[in-house]
Amino acid sequence: MSDVKYTDLSSYYREQKDKFLEKSSSRIWSRILFWAITFIFVLLIFKTEYLVYIKDFVKLGSFIPNIVFQIIFWILAIVFAFYTFLPTVDFFHKKTNWKVKDFKRKKFHLEDDNDMEKIIWLFETKNFEALKEAPETSSGSLELIVEYEPQAKEAYLLLRNMYYGDVNYSSDVIVLSGDEYDENFEILKKI
Repeated sequence: MSDVKYTDLSSYYREQKDKFLEKSSSRIWSRILFWAITFIFVLLIFKTEYLVYIKDFVKLGSFIPNIVFQIIFWILAIVFAFYTFLPTVDFFHKKTNWKVKDFKRKKFHLEDDNDMEKIIWLFETKNFEALKEAPETSSGSLELIVEYEPQAKEAYLLLRNMYYGDVNYSSDVIVLSGDEYDENFEILKKI
């Protein structure tokens, strides 16, 4: 099974340029928050007299030397500063100008190869009730991804299989809209 149509739903949205608009999000409030947290960590690195309060908060703090806290705060400051510059990409439905949102994800528990074929068949035949009842796991390779746009009343579903971090199978994207969306939305909520 090496048939990969889409690695994720964003590749589908990028392909459907007449229906979706891709926008980079500036995330101004999260950037301000991340810079504030970075500033606090840097302050704690250079103003070691404030470390007493942190050590009191951490019950084992009196046993840990200041240099350990300073190293931890350096690492955290670098991580938060890095996240400040990460761009996020959002997709908007062109007709409604509303953002497409994450909705549900489910990883299926597979006992043998037949289970994977069965899940794929259930997905392709849109048997969402049976997919809802299928066993779930937190570490499975076969995953159902559901995103939706509430104003347009459309849901986008993708079934993909990951093998050591690479997608080795993905289905066609199923788009539920209109009556089909209304009929299946409550079942999708319970997946």
